[in-house]
Amino acid sequence: MTSRGVEMGADKKRILVIDDNADIRDLIQYIFEKAGKLVIQGEDGEKGLAKVKIQRPDLILLDTTMPGISGLDVLTAIRKDRDSEISAIPVVMLTANSAEADIKKAYEIGASSYIVKPFKREKILAEIDLLLELKEA
Repeated sequence: MTSRGVEMGADKKRILVIDDNADIRDLIQYIFEKAGKLVIQGEDGEKGLAKVKIQRPDLILLDTTMPGISGLDVLTAIRKDRDSEISAIPVVMLTANSAEADIKKAYEIGASSYIVKPFKREKILAEIDLLLELKEA
């Protein structure tokens, strides 16, 4: 592998997708890899939290309703993490849950954005690109 190839791979933004639905994770992975990003998958809240600590993603897409640890509990754990690098990771809630009270709660806990499924490819890409730009600024 050339040094140029290593540099290009190092520049890819890492997106962690935490969702119990494998089809959703695979669809998001396809969309974001086509857009030049690296996607890491977390099958549930517990595995997702472990990957946050190990992988240190640039951004997290997080479902709210999952078995075991809910997405809101995962978000709370991320925001309360003592490591400021982890607690500052942008988190986008990506869920079928469109109840206003739940959206409000997610923002109160610290969600960076809230996207309701089904989503449009262009919208999710634009939202993630904006949040990644804001993180770097």
